[in-house]
Amino acid sequence: MITEIQSLAPMHEIKMDISFVEACITSEKGDHRKAASQYGNMLREYTKLLSTAEHRDLYEAAYSRRAGELANLGEHREAIAMLKEAVSFSTLPAEDYQCVRLWLGICYEELGENDLAVEEYLRVIAFNNINCIEAETRYRVARLYFIRGALTQAKYHLEAYFQNYSELVIRVPKKVVYELLSKTCISLGEKENAKHYAKMSKNANAK
Repeated sequence: MITEIQSLAPMHEIKMDISFVEACITSEKGDHRKAASQYGNMLREYTKLLSTAEHRDLYEAAYSRRAGELANLGEHREAIAMLKEAVSFSTLPAEDYQCVRLWLGICYEELGENDLAVEEYLRVIAFNNINCIEAETRYRVARLYFIRGALTQAKYHLEAYFQNYSELVIRVPKKVVYELLSKTCISLGEKENAKHYAKMSKNANAK
């Protein structure tokens, strides 16, 4: 088998790398269905090469990213099965591993498994990386805490968002975060803070 795999290189390795890059570009363009298909085709077409230790990192990257595309497409149950496998991968960079946990949390939340979603979101935050992934996660876990009535926790994560990530560009608009923070302060009886954040939300919406 080793001889057979070696005979595939280097041309197939180059094609495999190109396939991965093409799928990444497709994903960045927002065509998640096509990206999921491209990652899937790559995993099938280059199974033998990807089964080697040399290309384990590429296999894990393609597999986990395909799972993320399925999550983006709303295919949450299929995505969960893949993501639960991906959390055991050893070659993923920290940000990719964060993404896996975030996607897993989103899937649980979409399926109504909010306790499991919170667990995953807190695992993302535990990486302590000041990045867009953590910023989005702060909002998501705060929203679930708000729904639970855990208002102090919700406020903590929402305020952390503006302390640490306000200059980052994330998928959640600032006005939405301010709105939730204002509602949280209303529920806590903090009227002045609620007014302040409501004004900030209005100003953010006007930009």
